[in-house]
Amino acid sequence: MARGLQRALQTGRKLRLSDPEMQEPLGSDATDPSLDRVRAVARQMDAQTNAEMLETRSTWPLDRSTALIEERVPDPEGPSGAMMWKRFAELPGELTQRLNENGIDLPEDSAQRRPLALAVLRAKAAGDKDVVAREAGESIETPPRPAPINAADDDPVPTLRGMRNLWIDRVHPGQKAIDDNRLYIERFIAMHGDLPADKVKRKQVRAYRDLLAKFPRAQPDELDGKTPEEIVAWANARPDLPKLTPMTVNAKGPGAISTLIDLAIKEYDLEGNPCTGLQLPIEPGDRTERLPFSPVDLKRLFLESPTYRNPPKVSAAGGGAAAFWIPLIGLFEGTRLEEAGQLLVEDVKFENGIPYFYITIIDDDDDDSRRSGSRKQAKGPRAALEKTLKSLASRRRVPIHRVLIEAGFLDFVARRRAAGDKRLFRELKSYRSRCTKNWSRWWARYQDKYVSDAPEKVFHSFRHTFIDAMRAGVPKEFQIALVGHAAAEGAKGRAKNDTIDRYGRGYPIAVLNEQLQKVAYPGLDLSHLAAVAKFFD
Repeated sequence: MARGLQRALQTGRKLRLSDPEMQEPLGSDATDPSLDRVRAVARQMDAQTNAEMLETRSTWPLDRSTALIEERVPDPEGPSGAMMWKRFAELPGELTQRLNENGIDLPEDSAQRRPLALAVLRAKAAGDKDVVAREAGESIETPPRPAPINAADDDPVPTLRGMRNLWIDRVHPGQKAIDDNRLYIERFIAMHGDLPADKVKRKQVRAYRDLLAKFPRAQPDELDGKTPEEIVAWANARPDLPKLTPMTVNAKGPGAISTLIDLAIKEYDLEGNPCTGLQLPIEPGDRTERLPFSPVDLKRLFLESPTYRNPPKVSAAGGGAAAFWIPLIGLFEGTRLEEAGQLLVEDVKFENGIPYFYITIIDDDDDDSRRSGSRKQAKGPRAALEKTLKSLASRRRVPIHRVLIEAGFLDFVARRRAAGDKRLFRELKSYRSRCTKNWSRWWARYQDKYVSDAPEKVFHSFRHTFIDAMRAGVPKEFQIALVGHAAAEGAKGRAKNDTIDRYGRGYPIAVLNEQLQKVAYPGLDLSHLAAVAKFFD
């Protein structure tokens, strides 16, 4: 319209318009045509220009860098009544203006500008025809002005990386959860880009899930830095390698993305989560049920394997004292692997003369890396004194079993305290903020060789063995208190999240100690342990 107005005004310099009502030059003092008439002439001129541009397929007038707008003003140097043309404004070209309105930055030398300019011209030509038809008396509805393609948003939804940072800030997850989310979100980004959370499409999540299902369960160092497609190509060339389980794919693929989008739904009012319902089905054979160690397994470990002979023999990977004490703590205290490995010296406490562990609870997540192959080791310790919590109230007190005391565990703790050690098992080096990540690989090899190579038996089997031993005489409510499960698991039929469970410190330590000491393994004579323990300072 502005271009048509400009052309109409410029034409009026030389010619009188044919319209009888506008015989005087446009803008002259003799006759000042009405604004409506000027607009009508401008539309005619604009339509004519559009038609000429489409006919010649020349987009320059529409896509020029600047458009000059002039106005008729009195000529200060001319005779009375003389008029002159004066620059009124210099605006970006019309295509540039349309692109700016839609939040699109397209360089002037871009090859995409010409087809866009032609598309604008065709739309304008169609509009010109509608105007002519309306002026001829036809009923032509005015279409609504389209919303900008990329309208500026005062509160834009962050990208996946931005949502991950917000998730860390809001939720305070453990380092392992952060590292896992980063690894798998970056793989999604490698496929689809760092999309705003509200732009993630269901088909993209589905494609990522299906690709992850082809990933090898163990990835050697040579795959570091490879794209997801390259990792799958490597795995396809080795069809005998086990793939990620459906549970892992669900948790790390759609699950990792869903975690961020769920937060975006709360923070930015997104309408839905594209990950919903995209989990792979879990078949009965997909889930490996962990089995407890048998009496034969326990005898092989504690009576025959090198760590518990006199003198003991432990490789550097076994971590010295960690190789000796952590399995015993798992068997007689029911701890998870990382719960034992991250113990601090100050976590061994006394109350009324009763020694106990003040244990930080972590997820019941089996972190054993049995037969998982090589993984890059950490380059030095990270977060040396960081501990992982499962929830805000995730700590429990567990009395120390008499077998550990008789084996010299309290003496071992005293030596570590006198040495000024912070961690009870100072030999363990953190990997992805987990003290036992690397140690678990050593344990997998050790167990396979000296105890059992059954895939259903891992370090977590100690916890199952301990729970089985408690069933022989420990009431259910004390089992829950000792192993760190919530009351929601059904102690005495209590309802989930029973309010009373959130108050006080739980059962008195003397009561817990009485129940813990009932745990026994008939036929397992560990009287030799005190002599062996002296080799570990």
